[in-house]
Amino acid sequence: MKTACRTPNLVPAVALAGMVLSAILVFSGCEADPSTDMTVSVSPQIAELRQHEAQTFVASGGIKYSWSISSTNADASDPWGILSSTTGDQVTYTSLRSPATGQAYVVQMLTVSATLGMVSSSNSVAPRTASTTAYIYHVQ
Repeated sequence: MKTACRTPNLVPAVALAGMVLSAILVFSGCEADPSTDMTVSVSPQIAELRQHEAQTFVASGGIKYSWSISSTNADASDPWGILSSTTGDQVTYTSLRSPATGQAYVVQMLTVSATLGMVSSSNSVAPRTASTTAYIYHVQ
């Protein structure tokens, strides 16, 4: 689900057609109100998976999304799961492994970063970004 611009950036434009002068407003993008608390969210925020199980995660609140995985107690060079994609408003995470015998669980963090709109200040315009994290528990 894509979020529409909260504050459209309207730019006046003037067109001269023959001898008739007309003024129009041109929609030129999306400008976020810096005073508005804009956030990104992910659902579900917690998932419990066994080996070979999959879970789809959905992000909302942004315009463009980027996903990444990091580990809290797993070896990053030996992945515990894979993502179906690293961009888009939804991804599917598939568990590749199971914790060792006697190990209750292994946690992976799935972070989604999003562009929320554009913020202008003085003479510059910059993207406004935010991120949030979901937690994936690999269990026996």
